[in-house]
Parts: sequence; C-alpha cells; structure tokens
Amino acid sequence: MPRFLLFRQSFSNPASKWKYEALESFSPRSVVVRMGVKEGMVTKTRYRRLVIKRAVSDTSEDTLRNEIETIQSIHPAEHIIHPLVTHEYPPLPNEVEGAGGGGAGGNGPAENAADELVRLFRRVRLGAREAIRDPHIPSRLRRGREDRRMTTRRVIKEANLTALNDYPYMVTEYLENGNLDRMLMRASFHRQPVPNRVLWSLALCRMAYGRPSADDRAAARRGEIPEPRLETIPPNAGNPRGLIHGSIVKTNLVFGSTGGFPEHGLVPSLKLIDFSQAYMLEDAGALKRNLYFMGQLLFVLAMGDYSNEFLEESIMNPTVQNGIMTAATLLYELEQGDIIDMDLKNLIGYWMAVEPDMQINLQHTLPLVEQAVATRNEAFYAGVPRETDASVRAFLQIMLYDADDAPPPWIQAAEAIPPVPLPLIFPPPDGFGDGPDGPDGPDDDDGDDFGFGPGPMDFHAPPDFQDPGDGPGNHPVGIPFPQVDPQPPLGPEHNFDIYEDEEDRQNADPHDDLYD
Repeated sequence: MPRFLLFRQSFSNPASKWKYEALESFSPRSVVVRMGVKEGMVTKTRYRRLVIKRAVSDTSEDTLRNEIETIQSIHPAEHIIHPLVTHEYPPLPNEVEGAGGGGAGGNGPAENAADELVRLFRRVRLGAREAIRDPHIPSRLRRGREDRRMTTRRVIKEANLTALNDYPYMVTEYLENGNLDRMLMRASFHRQPVPNRVLWSLALCRMAYGRPSADDRAAARRGEIPEPRLETIPPNAGNPRGLIHGSIVKTNLVFGSTGGFPEHGLVPSLKLIDFSQAYMLEDAGALKRNLYFMGQLLFVLAMGDYSNEFLEESIMNPTVQNGIMTAATLLYELEQGDIIDMDLKNLIGYWMAVEPDMQINLQHTLPLVEQAVATRNEAFYAGVPRETDASVRAFLQIMLYDADDAPPPWIQAAEAIPPVPLPLIFPPPDGFGDGPDGPDGPDDDDGDDFGFGPGPMDFHAPPDFQDPGDGPGNHPVGIPFPQVDPQPPLGPEHNFDIYEDEEDRQNADPHDDLYD
C-alpha cells in the first residue's frame, strides 16, 4: 500500500481530531503529507495544520534519521524548520505506546511540548488582551495559567501515529506561504523584479548560524522547549562549524511569517528544510560551499532567472568584479542587473567567488548585512517607486501570500495564474534603456527598467555606513570585502572544487563527529 494512503487511512477514524488534507511531496526516500485539526476540535476559532514526513523504505530510514539528528543539533534556530515530534526507532516492548524514541522540539519528552505545539499551530498573531482571554495559547502569555490539553503525546494518540511506528517519521510546523521557487516563478510570470529590500532580507536569512548553547542542551535534558531565536555569531567564535546542507535549492527554502523579530517586520523569514543530505566537513570549504550556493539563489532572484539560463552562462564565464574572481559575471554585465544595489551585487559576487585560496569572512559581512536590512528603507532608496513600503508589501502580497498552492509550477504559470492587472505601483514594462519613459518602440530609450520609473541605478553605502571589521572608517565601495588572516594551506584531502560532481561528493563519506 502506498505510504500516503496509509496516512489517509490513519486519519479516517471519525473519532480522530485530525484529518488528512493533502500529499505535499513524494520521493523515493520519503513521503510528506499535510494534516489539519478538524474544525472545533482543539479550538473553536482557529484552524491548525502540521506536516508529517516519513521514510518509505528500509534504505531510506538512515536518511530521515540523519535529518532528524541534524535538525535537533541546530534547534532552536529561527531559520530552520521547527520539529514538533521526532520518531527515529520503533518503541521497545515495555515502552509506552506512542513514545517510540520520539522527542519534541529537539529531544524533550513529549508531554512537555504543549506550549510549543499551540504556539506553532497559531495562524493569527494575537494582541495582549486577546492573549489573556484565549485558553489555548502558551501559558507564559496567560500570566501563569496552565494549558496541557494539547501535548505531543496526545497528538500521537489522536492522529493514530502509532500505526506508523515501523519507520522513522518527523512532525513539523506547516509553513503556509510557500517556497522560494514558487515566489520566483510568479515574479518571472508577472515580469516583476524582486525589490532590493526583499533581497537584503533574504540574504540575512541565509546567513543564519544555528547551534544550541549549553543552556539549550541542558533545557532539552530537563524536557523543556527552548524558545526559537535569531541566530548570530558569538564574539571571537570564528567561522561556523562545517555543516554542509547538501541540497540548498529553491524548493528547500520556505517562507515563515512576519513579526516576532524586528528583522522580519516587513519581509517574512526564510526557513531551510530537508536536511536529509546534511553532513559535516571540518574545514574552511564548508562555509564557502554553503555561501556559494546561497549566492547562486540570490543571483537567480536578482536577475529574475527562473530557468537558470543566466546563472549557467555566468558560472561558465567567471570574471574579476570588484577585485574578486567571481562566477556572478552577468549580474554586473547585463542590463537586468542595473536595478540591483551595488553593495548587494558585491555581496553576491563575494559569496560566488571562485578563488580557491580565498577565505570567507562571515563575522565581517554579517553586521554589514544586518545594518543594510535595518537602514536601507524607503528613505534610503528615495525616488525608486519599487522600494517603497507600499510597493514591497504589494509585491509580497501578489507573489507570496496570494500564491496558489496546488498546481505544479509550469502548469500554474500556464493555467492557474491569470495575468491579472497589477497595482499602479507595478506599471507594465517597456524595455531597457537610459532615457525618459516613453512608448515602447524602436526609438524608445527608456531607463525605466521593468517599468518602475527613473532613479539612481547604483546604490552605494552612505558615508556614515560604519565598517565594524575595520574600526573607524566607512564601508569601502569598489574594493573587495576584507578577508580573514591567511591560514596554512589545507591538505589534498580537503581540496575544495566548486564544480565538484554531486555524486563524487556523496561518495566521499566525510567523517561526522557531531553524532558520535
């Protein structure tokens, strides 16, 4: 019997409070389904969803266990998917039914996960007054009132998950705003570029650094759920350890919600999922590899390159840009790149550097990107209509929040997304050029790239944009980002080839001491 049919059968019990909704994805390794709480069963006013991922064969068990262990090792990071229930091994003969090696939010006992489940299932952000009245929200917001009605152990029982105990499974939050691939596809369909302010925010999300602290690990042993938090780099910590994700692609980056952190007041957070291919690589190549593929994603977004045509050509023709040999060539040379903030171009070029001996200084670039997200607002991009608060909100509403769920991307582009009129802040495009806006035609010399009106094409850091890496002074424009101190050359076993074949990388089987 197909595994997703077993899921449906598990939720067919009329007495169950959960119901099967849809098959989210299917691969030779795993099946992912979405389930929801039946109306009025847990709360009379809100509908909640979660996602279950389950291995589908004996050979895929270790793959899912690797994902579970990796996610637990970096929880509670805000920019990764939040685990609610994890089940790695079948229950022992004398074990309580439904426990089965499971944990909540990263190893905590199931009965202690009530607040975490309730918080993550909420669809509406509450004000303080409503929070006090609502008995189904975390107790810390209700001034000490207790609510243990919705625990992980109860979810396991009510959803009949014990029927799935023969294979590993993981229950996570459901992120309803779709993935990066869907947003890019819609933006390409409507021929709208991604605003610089959105790109800066996504760049900051991709610099997330998640490692549990000693306090987090102690809390997990006590059965407590650590609060998700924004990741950072501790002082004098050096670059992060070499955790390679292994599959940083557009479909594995999913949008969360806004709010909760100042950095995500306008643009929702972007979370990384599917750690099934993750492994450790204890050398400088790990960070460089991750940032290289993150730079590729930003390149594709900045260029509106849904087919990856520009990206492939650019990678095949690296050039020196801003003093760095980089694969981001076309970002600087094609007219589509003229509307991109020059400092953002240089950041992408820095991440896509192909110089084998060049070290990535993440401690230096993180504060610069954080400050760009905080200060490059509507006033910074004065005279550029697409960068106003209203334009950014309209872009996110059309390309993200209003996006359809079900159809595959190309069917969605061809049939399911009608070419509806866009707001006036998105006038129709009429070509590239460098003159005043005019009718489209052979004599049109139009600088209104994508129809957004005239404005400065190159945005550089203002004079007071401090450079925390160099002490007094300003962020330099037109020169490379400062590098870390030279390090001794690595041995041949640590050679970093940016064009390395994926199959070769998988066969390398590097040692991973994280799970010893």
